[in-house]
Amino acid sequence: MASIDIRHPHDLAPAAARAAVERVAARMNEKFGIQHVWNGDALDFSGSGASGRVTLDTGAVHLRMKLGFPVSMFRGSIESAIHDYLEREFG
Repeated sequence: MASIDIRHPHDLAPAAARAAVERVAARMNEKFGIQHVWNGDALDFSGSGASGRVTLDTGAVHLRMKLGFPVSMFRGSIESAIHDYLEREFG
């Protein structure tokens, strides 16, 4: 099983960081069909062939994702799309 582990720095206030993660999650839903739910300051997500968690830390957002075998073939494009979304939202 392939995985993606991304830590992206930010300097947003907690509420703004949470809103930014929510926008990234909405884009992931549109592009990859991934559903999500908040558990405190962590967003758990899952979809067809992928699951993971986004954690909001002070000064950083941390995304961990596990990819099932068929989806793992697209790991590079998925990771690239996530980096793009995080860069747009968190700078």
